[in-house]
Amino acid sequence: MKNKQGFVRLKTVGDYWKKMKHDYNRLLQNTHDSYAAFDFFITAHHMTDWYINHKSENKTKIRDTVSQFNTKNDTLIILDQIASNAKHYSATAPKHKSIEHISDDYFEPGYIEDGYIIGPIVIELTNGQKFEAIQLAENVMTFWEEKLTLNNIIKT
Repeated sequence: MKNKQGFVRLKTVGDYWKKMKHDYNRLLQNTHDSYAAFDFFITAHHMTDWYINHKSENKTKIRDTVSQFNTKNDTLIILDQIASNAKHYSATAPKHKSIEHISDDYFEPGYIEDGYIIGPIVIELTNGQKFEAIQLAENVMTFWEEKLTLNNIIKT
């Protein structure tokens, strides 16, 4: 394969930031859209890989650095579990113990009356705290916007 970096036009950390913003805006428009949420959380989770790859010349230390990076921030810890569960069907690693349940109050067609509005995706942590997925997405966006701006990767 000739092109071994990135995906089509997604080649830099800034390109992936634009994709993450695109996915975030889709989720903002429809907070119960599990497809948009999946796209956003998978992209956001991998932002750490792209950021560290961008910053590091020593590729052998990248995996350890990513792991350390993700364990120092509560938002990234929750994001890691969501992305692992979404991508691998089940987040079974011992470190994945923050989330109790994720739901969107989905009902089978015909179970409820026409015109019912599906609620947003809700994340429930093992400590009982509940919040909407869009709130986590906002925290993730803030985290990465600050990190990428501080490192002159993007301009706000």
